[in-house]
Amino acid sequence: MNKEELKVLEERSAKGDSEATNLLANYHINTSDSDSNKAFELFSLANKQAFEQEKVNIIKAYSDSGIVLNSPLATVYVINSKEDEKTLVDNINKGHTHDILSLAIVYYEEKKYTLALEYLNKALDQKLFQAHYYLGLMNYFGLGKTIDYLQARNHFLSVNDKVAEATYYLGLIEYNGFLGKTNFPAALKYFNEAINLGSQNATYFLGVCYYYGRGGLAINYVKAFELFSQAAKDKNPEALNFLGVCYFYGKGVTLDYKAALFYYNQAANLNNAQALYNAGYCYQYGYGTNVDLAKAKALYQKSASLGNNNAQNALKLIN
Repeated sequence: MNKEELKVLEERSAKGDSEATNLLANYHINTSDSDSNKAFELFSLANKQAFEQEKVNIIKAYSDSGIVLNSPLATVYVINSKEDEKTLVDNINKGHTHDILSLAIVYYEEKKYTLALEYLNKALDQKLFQAHYYLGLMNYFGLGKTIDYLQARNHFLSVNDKVAEATYYLGLIEYNGFLGKTNFPAALKYFNEAINLGSQNATYFLGVCYYYGRGGLAINYVKAFELFSQAAKDKNPEALNFLGVCYFYGKGVTLDYKAALFYYNQAANLNNAQALYNAGYCYQYGYGTNVDLAKAKALYQKSASLGNNNAQNALKLIN
């Protein structure tokens, strides 16, 4: 596909042509320098442009391509109503086996874990690899079954080269010693592999390891700051909050209370309980801003409602 043809498709897509958008998405999968994130964005757009006429099957596109999934939720088939759920069931009955995974994920998101397990196992029978990730989560967190870290590990291993978050969870299993003893070298290996696959959670967690000197790593505030900055580009609320912490205490970067408050507010806007408390503290005592007790109190209240103990204690003092 030459540049002129691409331009025509882009113009058609901008006018709401789902067929053109779908062709662009396939181009980004099949080109030599494939861009999975761009492909997913385009598949999602095509799905919105013509949901009733042409339900774009995101899962099948990713399954067939074998490309890396930076986010497990990139496999979610868009479900807008019970009628759409019924459509999936009808499609499965017509032999559209790739919709088995779509329906399994719907049940997982709706916390209907018994049904999710049933359809995830059916999806495995159809060799739909993303099912391993969700089965890994269900074993890891004990959703609809008892916690089984060994089974979780086996499922995550089946997709750790394709689903970034599966590789991240493999790192957590080794880091926390859930299979008997901690294995920090293995954990760090998985975290770095997950980062290379695009996991913001692994990027943030490795930053925490460098910040506190955990996992056998020496404290390195500069490295921690770099990792938090990387994860924050994807709006990771924990990473945004930690950037605020780095600026507030001058760890890995020059102390800057205004910058600290900026990042606290960014994370607070994403309902991060600790960031809400940290921002409230800045407003209460005038760090990076003028003292504003009303705003501090409002932030503490929201943080406390999310279970933050520091905010609950601060409210007793500010009242």
